[in-house]
Parts: sequence; structure tokens; C-alpha cells
Amino acid sequence: MNASAVAASIAIMIATQGATLISGNAANGAISMAAILEIVGSDRNEIVGWFMVTALPFSVIAFATRRWLSRPLLSLCLGPQLVISLVYAMGAISAIIRGSYADGVARPPQFIFVDQVAMIVLMILHAASVAEIIVKK
Repeated sequence: MNASAVAASIAIMIATQGATLISGNAANGAISMAAILEIVGSDRNEIVGWFMVTALPFSVIAFATRRWLSRPLLSLCLGPQLVISLVYAMGAISAIIRGSYADGVARPPQFIFVDQVAMIVLMILHAASVAEIIVKK
């Protein structure tokens, strides 16, 4: 799988999760959503949701025009995805270390690790893919 396919797939996932945040606060307890909301404020789910949704068209612009975009513009278009991916991964790692989910449910770290390892690997792979696209420019 190439870097563009990975980045595009995750961009769609991020936009879908953003739309969920816009619709209400029911998803705020999910590890990935809580990690972002912890940084900007738990009462800002709609603003964060719109940020996540608008990251998708910027990604589409980057993929469609990357041959003509300068590296700084490409970085600007793909930067939001990169930041979101890293925050997701850090949130999952933090939950493992704490031994509890974002909504306070305590579980053994091994349980949370098994539950979140796919998200961690996927987000690190995504961050690496976005970085590769920018660096290869």
C-alpha cells in the first residue's frame, strides 16, 4: 500500500469522526476523541469536529495537486491530519499507561493495549505516510 492510499483512508476516517463530534457529545469518551478534546477543552466538540471535517478537503487538494504545490503548502494541507494522528496515538498510549479509558473505566493496561494497538499502529503508519509525502516533495 502506498503512502497516499494510507493517508487518504485515514483522512476519511478522521472526517467521519469529526462529523460524529459535530452531532453531539456522545463520542467524547472515546480515547481518540477525548485525547483531542483534552487539549482544546471538553466543551469544544463542535469546533474540533469541524476542524477534523475540514482536514479532508485540504487532504484532497494536497493529493490532487501535490506535483504543483510547494512543500510549505503541501505541509499546510496535510499538517492537520498529521497532528490529529499523533494526538490519537498519544491518547491511546496514555490510556494504556493510566490503565483506564477516557470515560474512567479502569482496565488492566494489557487489556487496553490489545484493544488500542491497532489504532496506535495505524496512526503511526499514517503519520509516517504523511511525513513521507511531504519529504518526497
